[in-house]
Amino acid sequence: MQVVAILGSPRNGGNTATLVEAALRGVRAAGGQTTLLQVHDMDIKPCLGCGYCEKEGKCKINDDMSRVGELLATAEGLIFSSPVYFAGISSQAKALIDRCQVYWARKNVLELQAFDNEILIGRRGIFIATAGSRDHGGALFNPAVETVKLFFKAVDYTYSEEILVDDTDRKPVSDRPDLLERAYAAGARLVR
Repeated sequence: MQVVAILGSPRNGGNTATLVEAALRGVRAAGGQTTLLQVHDMDIKPCLGCGYCEKEGKCKINDDMSRVGELLATAEGLIFSSPVYFAGISSQAKALIDRCQVYWARKNVLELQAFDNEILIGRRGIFIATAGSRDHGGALFNPAVETVKLFFKAVDYTYSEEILVDDTDRKPVSDRPDLLERAYAAGARLVR
């Protein structure tokens, strides 16, 4: 089983990256193969809102989104991750999601499959998000979760699990082995 992980953090080695690495170890331990895309290292331009994809079924921008699309089309599992800033995902992660408008347009405007290949049935994905502040009242992650759920739907993955971790400014995930074990287990479940 091939699992693609999209790291939407602008930093290497931070809390989000640490959880993603734990999840990828779980995927590999369960026999899966992994590909990690670090969005901050990629050339992903913002969506132009030009409507080209609604007419042609493809995006007219030529950048690293073609590689993202290839992996999303063929992977059987997806790990999408981002730190949460002002209750939303990072700008890098959001740019990638916005560029997936082409898959929404293929399905909902042109009445095609999201991808040119045969749709893989039962593909699942997990969302990993961290926030430095405390989640007083339980609403800190809601906007990010809703965005990622819509993204998963557009690219034909079932939103199957989430790991949402707050208060990382005071308690980094590297100091919380229970969270690392939880991410590892989630990665392993993605393969089973």
